[in-house]
Amino acid sequence: TNGESVTPTVRDYVYFSAVTFSTLGYGDFKPLAEARLYAAAHAILGNLHLGMLVGALLYGAQNRDRD
Repeated sequence: TNGESVTPTVRDYVYFSAVTFSTLGYGDFKPLAEARLYAAAHAILGNLHLGMLVGALLYGAQNRDRD
């Protein structure tokens, strides 16, 4: 925002988390230097979460087919 100070809202925090967690990427903003490590960790957790969810669903489907 051209060096302007902006106070983020709860909606901004949710948006940041959704964009980072889903590893969608930033087209309209980027995290400040202080927040980049947090954003990277958030993105890694998003990938791990997705992998665990897919794994659990496939495991459940596999067990269902055996019964």
